Amino acid sequence: MSQNKPGKLSPATPKNTMSPLNRNGGQRTLENEEAMEVEQTGYTQDMPADDVEDDRFRAWLSANVGVHNPPSTEAHCEQTGDMMEDYDDEDEASATGLVEARFENVSRYKLPHCKTDTRTCGGGTMIRCLPWKILVIFHPPESGSLGFFVQCNADSDSQTWSCSAKATLILVAQRPNCKNKEMKIQHTFTHKENDWGFQSFISYEELFNPERGFISPTDDSILLQARVKADAPHGADWDSKRHTGFVGLKNQGATCYLNSLLQALYCTNKLRRAVFLMPTESDDAQTSVPLALQRVFYELQFSDRAVGTKKLTRSFGWATLDSFMQHDAQELCRVLLDNLENKMKGTSVEDVIPGLFCGKMLSYIRCLNVPYESKREENFYDIQLKVNGNRTIYEAFAEYVAKETLTQDNKYDAGEYGLQEAEKGVSFIRFPPVLYLQLMRFQYDFVADTNVKINDRFEFMYTLHLDNFLLHPDPGNPTTYFLHAVLVHSGDNHGGHYVVYINPAGNGVWYQFDDDVVSRCSARDAIYMNFGGTEDPEMRPCTNAYMLVYIAESARADVLCPVSRCDIPESLRERFIEEQNLEEAKRLDKERGHLYMVIYLLLEEDFYGWQGPELCCQEQLPSRMLRVPKQTTRTQLVEAVAKSLNHPTESIRLWHFRPRRKNIPIHLVELNDNPLQYTPKDIHIFFVQCCSTSSTSMLNSSTFLRFGSSNAPESEHASDKRLFFVKFFDPFAWSMTFCGHVELSGDECLSALEPVLRERAGLPVNCPLILYQDDPKMTVSEILQLRVPISKLYKREHQGLLIYFQVKQPQTQLPPALSILASAEFGKETVNSSSEETGIAASGITDTIESTDGTTVKPSSTTEAVNGIQVNRRLLCDTGSNKLMTNVIDPIVLHRMAALPITLNAKCLSPTISPGSVTKPVSPTLHSHAMVPGDSLSIQSYVASHIHQVDILLVDKLRPLDSGILLRVAADLTYWEFANVAAAHLSTTNDRLQFFRSQQILGGAANTVTAPISVSPLGTTTTELNASPVGSDLSAGVVASNTGVSADNSGPGLTTLGTNVTLDSALSPQAIAARASGFPNTSAYMNNLLTAAATQGLAQEPPGAAIPSTHPGSMQDFFLPFSVSPANSAWVSEASGLGAGFVTSGTNLASATAAGTPGLPDRFPAPLNRYCGVKTVARSPFGPVTFPPPRRVYYAHLAIRIDELETMRQVRVVYVGPKLSTKAELLLSVPQSGLVMDLLKEASRHLSLLPDGSGQLRLFEVSANRIIQEFPSNLKLSSITQSTLLPQTCVANPPVHSLRIEEIPLDELNLKPDETVVYVSHFDKELHETFGIPFTVRIRDGEHYSAVRERIRRRLEVPEKEFERWRFLVMSPSDATYIPNDEDTVVRTKVFTQPCAPEYRPWLGIEHKPSKRPRYAPNEKPIKIHN
Repeated sequence: MSQNKPGKLSPATPKNTMSPLNRNGGQRTLENEEAMEVEQTGYTQDMPADDVEDDRFRAWLSANVGVHNPPSTEAHCEQTGDMMEDYDDEDEASATGLVEARFENVSRYKLPHCKTDTRTCGGGTMIRCLPWKILVIFHPPESGSLGFFVQCNADSDSQTWSCSAKATLILVAQRPNCKNKEMKIQHTFTHKENDWGFQSFISYEELFNPERGFISPTDDSILLQARVKADAPHGADWDSKRHTGFVGLKNQGATCYLNSLLQALYCTNKLRRAVFLMPTESDDAQTSVPLALQRVFYELQFSDRAVGTKKLTRSFGWATLDSFMQHDAQELCRVLLDNLENKMKGTSVEDVIPGLFCGKMLSYIRCLNVPYESKREENFYDIQLKVNGNRTIYEAFAEYVAKETLTQDNKYDAGEYGLQEAEKGVSFIRFPPVLYLQLMRFQYDFVADTNVKINDRFEFMYTLHLDNFLLHPDPGNPTTYFLHAVLVHSGDNHGGHYVVYINPAGNGVWYQFDDDVVSRCSARDAIYMNFGGTEDPEMRPCTNAYMLVYIAESARADVLCPVSRCDIPESLRERFIEEQNLEEAKRLDKERGHLYMVIYLLLEEDFYGWQGPELCCQEQLPSRMLRVPKQTTRTQLVEAVAKSLNHPTESIRLWHFRPRRKNIPIHLVELNDNPLQYTPKDIHIFFVQCCSTSSTSMLNSSTFLRFGSSNAPESEHASDKRLFFVKFFDPFAWSMTFCGHVELSGDECLSALEPVLRERAGLPVNCPLILYQDDPKMTVSEILQLRVPISKLYKREHQGLLIYFQVKQPQTQLPPALSILASAEFGKETVNSSSEETGIAASGITDTIESTDGTTVKPSSTTEAVNGIQVNRRLLCDTGSNKLMTNVIDPIVLHRMAALPITLNAKCLSPTISPGSVTKPVSPTLHSHAMVPGDSLSIQSYVASHIHQVDILLVDKLRPLDSGILLRVAADLTYWEFANVAAAHLSTTNDRLQFFRSQQILGGAANTVTAPISVSPLGTTTTELNASPVGSDLSAGVVASNTGVSADNSGPGLTTLGTNVTLDSALSPQAIAARASGFPNTSAYMNNLLTAAATQGLAQEPPGAAIPSTHPGSMQDFFLPFSVSPANSAWVSEASGLGAGFVTSGTNLASATAAGTPGLPDRFPAPLNRYCGVKTVARSPFGPVTFPPPRRVYYAHLAIRIDELETMRQVRVVYVGPKLSTKAELLLSVPQSGLVMDLLKEASRHLSLLPDGSGQLRLFEVSANRIIQEFPSNLKLSSITQSTLLPQTCVANPPVHSLRIEEIPLDELNLKPDETVVYVSHFDKELHETFGIPFTVRIRDGEHYSAVRERIRRRLEVPEKEFERWRFLVMSPSDATYIPNDEDTVVRTKVFTQPCAPEYRPWLGIEHKPSKRPRYAPNEKPIKIHN
């Protein structure tokens, strides 16, 4: 290590005996270390080092401020009170201090017997509440030098603390007229680098030289000193509240800009009081920005610890990722104040923000030679001052109001006076009481083609006089401001860190707010050290002021008015106190977590809705957790569960829930009186049986209970009771429905269950039943011994077994509508009421059914057989008339069409079609499944086929916002079987649909040109082509393509979707997508979530190639989910992002009930996860379970039959608008023998051209951003290569050649003999580095290139100054010739018209940089507050 370079000591640093301090918090990034050697000639022991360092600042202060002499009284702030200690150098929290140590008998270290380094520590001073010492290393005589280090917090075991400091290391001369030896260091001390200094501070030759006087003649000692100036530490025991009276804000990741701005707004007391007075009693706690800001300000004023801002950013509508995005503090200030001003309208404080921050300026243009002037008054909330080229704030103000002369080509149009020379400028009418000044340190660099930060020195004053910049200054009321806050940015344009220095009381007492740490600082640190520049070596060149906040002297008392507790509404205080109590209770629960164990509770309601042979899906069970003490007894456990569920203790019965393992089905084990034994590996899951206290037997009861079926009291459970779960199998609906649980005594038979089962399924009283049981060997087996007592059939420990039942005679058919109702609800009353609504009598459910009185009942006249299946005619008829709706299929038919296996589908298909044939398919209105007697529709077939069913998402390819229709289908469906199912759901015929497979995108987003936006001849359900037009003037490039929407008979302003949903045309695209996807009554917030899920799914699984209708075999390859998919953390990790009313799976039920919200659901809203296209992680009692996403199958409506479409030629083209922006990608279909004119004619059917255009289209071949050739209109499409006609854009590499359609410009229509059209392309430096959209330009033989350049500039709309830097070339594949800009070269058309192959034809090239001027850094995006 060099003599003068500072560094860290080696790990052999000795430990001292000072007790370590407890540390906690986050670790900061190490800053760049700096050091210098300074040997001051005029320094003595009596002169403080700080005075010498501050000479430069005092000189500037005297020259620029003069009258500024802040009083030395304590800062008057309602926050401080007794909690704030006096700030002085003797305080352990002081920023400066002197560490001094004396080392004796130093001459012995230069003796020859010293062979190793001798390390020793001395001194000890508390600075910033951290212990500081001096560490000395006496090197052996061979090295001949002394090492001098400063040591900070060396004995702490914490590894997360950090402290930035500067120090002057001094070797004191102990004889008169001798100079001290000094060197300076600057370092960020951490656990790993807790010492910093110089290995060779001074040589022994100089140290022991008597003329230098470093060795004391009396005791052979040296005296070392270290004058330390440290920032407040991070991650250590720094109590900001005790030392300053303020608390900081926690950094969420990259929210230092937010924290700095919030502290400045908080210290604007009048604004803080106005925020407290905003009415928020009825606001949503999740989305209310005013309420969240009130909470932050309240905690900043009364909390003792750093305050979090997660609730505030969540109210902004930000996701977790937004907290890690770099943003601009000034931009946030504008957005936040604008949002607050809008929220304050109509309240008692609506005038506070304009009254504080709004000023007024006058913009004028005044003619010099004629009496004409234009004026306009404008409001402003901040002023942007230019830093580049200005040294002081006054120079920046002078430039801001400087007049600009409009002359020559820039003359002003003065109306009747014509173009006149004029002067343009602004004047300030009045400044606001709180003046926000942004220093423009970021600007675009045209040379570097990026944003850069300007770190030039820019001086600003504590006292600001602005009378010279007012239009009409008032001599009696001078416009004088004092500096209130300085927002400082450290870093560059790509990122950095924000801190803020605030003068809260306006009396010159400054504080530094650095995220969660607040500390006292000097005026020099707050003002002078943030000027920027490199003139002062102690200044960091990348750390400088970015925003300044000034307060008018005349408004000091009003703006900085005290805000006490009584200024906060009592209701708001009570609300926040209650929230704090709840958070404190959660914190205590977390600390006591080792004393508790977690159990999971299952309710009977968790088993409803699962359509499968199992009792439930174990992986989809809710994670309903309850914490109970370890070694809990049965009585204590029952009491805890009853309290959490808000049920009487005597009505609760607990069972151990045992999941299925190998051949052992799901069952229950009765809970005994032994205490629970906690083992980390065991999962304690309990089924909660909620019983009624009535003594009436359940089997005699006619009432069905949601939480349980047994009405027997707790005392009767001591007898031999057996609990069973029951499920009803309906072969007509092809469903398995859970029907609750029942209890029987051991001496009762299973036949006693039949009356209860009939009642729950809504069956006739005397309807015969068949009972089945879960058989490990045969999956499901029939129970034949119904008259045998249960005690002889099952052992007592066999509890919770699953019993299935169905109607004994399969030919006895239920009306489908009633079957659906009976499957969805349970109980006679529900079935009867539902039947009355649909017009079906409850008794009329069979062809000839014997009722309770022995009579027979005929079936209802509203049902009829359609191809052998009973359907409700009223469901197929229009509400206002009895006209049969042929495009509506009963929901049961849809369900069975999708779920029945292929073996059954083959029996139900019409003889006119066979799998794999290309003949005209059967219409879905006629293609239905009839009841097949026998084993084909038995419960065994259902169980066998259920495991082969998969979930798919049927998505409209032409609607980017379509979230899709979720279907469960058999994986072995053929193409036409699946087409029948899809056509029935989409209310069309199966031959008017085209399906596309999905492709998996790994490690990135999908290609933007993967899927065409508009497809031809797709678009309508009629036989005529009626695709939606693509506007040629769409600015955003979003095409309103036809999505299978028909407006027939929908009325004005209405749109009929393919799913029979009539929507108002005024609805947003999100609402249309939500309703079409099966979410008819969702809120706008849920619509946006669903749209976001659809967008994510489209990016993960974009559409791929079309599935041919002649596909042999089944659709299994297109239905099975992808094996690999990225994890979906956004939709799972933050349930709170879905709005109020959701409780995460880790929430304790007891705490939720205590909070007064017992009705909050404990399930995560999983349906949204199905539309994201990524796998989801569900929380269940068995741990996180990963579910693959449903495979996306895309569809598009056709205007012609699919077999006709597949015989046509498909051509992919890109339409480019008049302003040279890509508008749409079209997939057009033309006859195989078609010409280019047929393609252009087909494209014109889908484009809406401007009325003032030529109306004629042309076709180009484009490759590598260059036009290769224009195809003649009479050219056969077969002569164009297939890779050009239909490039495979789904592959990783983009296509080499593509086709482009554009409208012919008017000036290129009727060319004269001496005119021609040339192609133009853009490139940067290298000829092959082409970019942008190529275009054409008309040239005339003999004209000058200056006219051609002007023609190009006007078409591209490029500013003249920028266009002057563009260079033009005549290019060919083998040569390029520059066209001089300073010479007006003559155009020769023969250069471009020489006969050659299209790819060798010369073209015109333009060399320039891409005109990309990003407003934000690559990792930045605009700030938006969504609520």
